[in-house]
Amino acid sequence: MKDTPSVEKLADSLNGGSFMKCHVEFYESTGLWIPELVPVFKKLDAQLMTRDLPAELQV
Repeated sequence: MKDTPSVEKLADSLNGGSFMKCHVEFYESTGLWIPELVPVFKKLDAQLMTRDLPAELQV
């Protein structure tokens, strides 16, 4: 079964990096960077990489 583009995009964001991506996009749109959040977001992204995908996204 081939995934639809929206499912592929969602699955890509669940494998880590989404917190830092949000932080970077926030910086690009506002000019505000909060360095204290970088280690927190990196830890959260690492946790996402090690968890299982939700059942509805597994094929």
